[in-house]
Order: sequence, then structure tokens, then C-alpha cells
Amino acid sequence: VIVTGGTGLIGRALAARMVSKGWEVVVLSRDPSRAPAMPGGVQLHPWDARTAAGWAHLADGADAIVNLAGENIGSGRWTKARKARIRESRLMAGAAVAVLPVLILFLIMQRQIVSGITAGAVKQ
Repeated sequence: VIVTGGTGLIGRALAARMVSKGWEVVVLSRDPSRAPAMPGGVQLHPWDARTAAGWAHLADGADAIVNLAGENIGSGRWTKARKARIRESRLMAGAAVAVLPVLILFLIMQRQIVSGITAGAVKQ
């Protein structure tokens, strides 16, 4: 399973859970050298957060891609400009993974992390 945005709060927890259940997990990160400590068994791989360049080959053996990439929703006020940045960051990251022929899971956060997750699946 490939996880974009996997170095964040939810991504790290998801990666740890998947590894504990026996999944092979690759987390894509804009800068793996600056990524926080990842759970054992998780591989970090660089990406530009805009395209599939440099990591598309990883999708060949992947069962799914979980897209959590985007602007941090937990820091700062939800101004009109910030909402636009959040939306655009997710659309851009989603476009980067949507070109690949695998099951893509989009997890979209609600207003606050504690309010829950809305999940849906799209099969290419």
C-alpha cells in the first residue's frame, strides 16, 4: 500500500496499523530526510506532491494508494484563502495519484481531526 501524506498525524498512525496487520507500506514524502520517525517496516520514498514522476513504478505492485496529502488542516484559522489552499493542495495531490491504474482511497478530513473521517473509494 502506498500512502501519500503518510508523515502526518493520521498517516503515521495508519501506516503503523497497516504494518502491524502485515501490509507492506510505502510512504511518499516531499523530503524523506526531514520526515518524522516512522513505524518500523515503513519505507519512505520521495515525491514532488504534484506528479507520479519518480514513484509511479511503485504502484505496479501496490494493492492501493491512500491519499492523505495536502495542506495541514490543524494549524491556523479557516479563512477563505486557507480553505482554498487546503482544497487546491488535495486536488493537486489527488491528480498525481489518479493517473495510476490501482484502487485509490481518498480520505478527506472534516473541519477538525477529532470530528472524524469521510472515506470513499474510486477504482480506476
